[in-house]
Amino acid sequence: MIPQVSNLKQLDVYRDGGSLSASFESKEKIAYCLFFKINHNEEKTKTRTYHSPVLEKYIENNYTSKITGVTSPDWKKETISINWENAVKILNDLKPFMSDFKSEYTWVFKEMEEIAANEGTKL
Repeated sequence: MIPQVSNLKQLDVYRDGGSLSASFESKEKIAYCLFFKINHNEEKTKTRTYHSPVLEKYIENNYTSKITGVTSPDWKKETISINWENAVKILNDLKPFMSDFKSEYTWVFKEMEEIAANEGTKL
């Protein structure tokens, strides 16, 4: 179920208060996004918690307009719930790509590693 990683595409932090993601491509050339959504239901403390991780799978398909008949590229998103153990495995597979990865959000990777290792908690 865990895709084989071929490269890291993007790291991101969301403006919703701290959700995090790592986008990558599998060896089958399928786009994925490992996503940690911040838990806003927790009381305000120094500890942040996250909902269970999800793996978003983006499958390229074509959309044909019913009005014009014109076909254009589109993406179908499938959201897969995973456990923290699998999130750690994916992050371990992504780690070798960090040495050459350039982004202003490289810090997100270490955050995601810590959160996954602590099963959804950022201390």
